[in-house]
Amino acid sequence: MLMSDYYFTEQHQTFRQSLRSFLQKEVIPHIDQWEADGELPRSIWKQFGDMGCFGLNYPEAYGGLGLDFFYVTVMLEELCRCNSGGFAASIMAHPLLALAHINA
Repeated sequence: MLMSDYYFTEQHQTFRQSLRSFLQKEVIPHIDQWEADGELPRSIWKQFGDMGCFGLNYPEAYGGLGLDFFYVTVMLEELCRCNSGGFAASIMAHPLLALAHINA
């Protein structure tokens, strides 16, 4: 058994593959330009929101998906594979910083 198998279920891995595919198609080809521009297009925020990525572990009663924190961990790992700390930090600031305070 791999250590990752202990924490990540088949559902986590399905989410990982889906997110990885999305990032390879919609994000990675544009990272260099976004970094040069110093901003992300509005459309990418909407896509992440539409996928539920900003509310993975927040209660369904507030519009979240009510999933465990390992989904957030998967998202962090996959964002880091994009090789852009700025992109990963920008995306994750919302669910880990802003929404955590709003939820509390």
